[in-house]
Amino acid sequence: MLKIIGGWTLCTTADLFFIINFACYFRHYLTFHTIEMPLTLSKTDYQYYRACPEELWLMKHQRHLFPPMDAERLFSISQGNLVDAFVQQLFEDKSFLRLFKIHKRRIAFQYEVRTEGYVAIADVVVFDETDPNCLDLFEVKGSKEVKDEYIHDLAFQKMVFEKSGLRVRKTYLVHINPTYVFEGELDAVRFFRLPNVSDKVEKILAATTETAVQAWAYINLPNEPQAHFKLCNNKLDCVFLKKHFPNLPSYTVFDIRGIREKKLNEFLAQDILDIKDVPTDFPLSDNQRRQVTIAHAQEIVIEKEKIKRITEGWQPPFYFLDYETINLVFPLHTGFSPYQQMVFQYSLHILDSQGHTHHSEFLIEDKNESPLALLAQLQKDIKADGGTVFVWNKSFEETRNKEMARLYPDFAHFLYDVNTRMYDLELPFKNGLYIHPDFKGKSSIKKVLPVLVPHLSYQGLEVQNGAMAFTQWYRLVFDGLTDAERAKIKQDLLDYCRMDTWAMVKIWDILRSI
Repeated sequence: MLKIIGGWTLCTTADLFFIINFACYFRHYLTFHTIEMPLTLSKTDYQYYRACPEELWLMKHQRHLFPPMDAERLFSISQGNLVDAFVQQLFEDKSFLRLFKIHKRRIAFQYEVRTEGYVAIADVVVFDETDPNCLDLFEVKGSKEVKDEYIHDLAFQKMVFEKSGLRVRKTYLVHINPTYVFEGELDAVRFFRLPNVSDKVEKILAATTETAVQAWAYINLPNEPQAHFKLCNNKLDCVFLKKHFPNLPSYTVFDIRGIREKKLNEFLAQDILDIKDVPTDFPLSDNQRRQVTIAHAQEIVIEKEKIKRITEGWQPPFYFLDYETINLVFPLHTGFSPYQQMVFQYSLHILDSQGHTHHSEFLIEDKNESPLALLAQLQKDIKADGGTVFVWNKSFEETRNKEMARLYPDFAHFLYDVNTRMYDLELPFKNGLYIHPDFKGKSSIKKVLPVLVPHLSYQGLEVQNGAMAFTQWYRLVFDGLTDAERAKIKQDLLDYCRMDTWAMVKIWDILRSI
């Protein structure tokens, strides 16, 4: 059972995952079955319209084009649901009303209003004690900051509520205090912030009403609107783009490293999708032009002398280290902040001066177990008498070590020493010392490994990426699993993390051979 404060039980993890997965299954069912549903415009739809009207139209009329949610998105939803449940309990027992000096009044959760095709579902509504048509709106966000989009959410909701005849007096955001540090039991006073954003909402209310009218008219267009591409961070994952360019080449202009939206739009306007079709006079940076040239020539570039100078600085024994982490909204251990990364697993391959390879690993299997035991084992594995510690994406492991040094001072000297001996094995690829057209401008280990070591692959593993790893670990440490299920998840996690460090060993070996 997941207990948050004062022994309150929000939900078992197993139940929570069941609820979310069922909801996603139902969404998937609606997506792939023709069910006539009346068109409505919710606050989520409204935000989609602000970001990409074409994608919203497709969501309303051709939902089968959209894939089911992935593990990372499901996990994010589960964390948000825990926040919602916690906030609801704090309102139900009047804790929030007292804490923020709100007079005792009637409260409603997930309060829904429909009018003129608009739908608004408020997380929390607090009605005036004398006027049942007057209320305050509370939007709950599992975020540590007040984002602009949250103000737009509240403005849309206020518009719908007032169109229905209700009067919204004040609008609040309930969000997580970014400076909060867990000290054994969650403190609602310090864990949440509840700013009154009424003035900000009022400033954009008229514009919101106007934009909502446009969005409503847009989704009611009988035919698919003409494409006006305004690319977003989704890039090649954009459903609208895939629909209009179904035969994308394997190596596209989207793969050009550091390419900006403006230039991508110029490519699309000229129907240039294949990186090999980029004109020689198209303005690009030197590195981008180099990538295009290499792709066109199918050329492999290896800066042998520069790589040799780097490898000569590596001192044995050689350690290949990888962490797996999770960032929970509600920290499990004292000293952690909301969403702070917690290391729950490591894999370590060790190549000694005689060329012998050893492997060590550690996996936390209980939610009450802090990383202390993990650090104790790691300190035994990585000796203090020199050697190079290889990682992939140094800033990640280095930052985790700094955080753990602060949390566990007894290991601070060891962790800072590891950082001084750390080398980022991604750098030769990231800095263009080794370029292969099949990397497609990327330098992640999952792009480099299949090219340089094609017989090694993540494809046969049950866990294939970091998001799958932390969602499986979350299942492992909370209740609801049989012993057999726990053993299976544990082995899957160990296999995945071990593959990361073994992949580094094999790539390191190729660099050394140069």
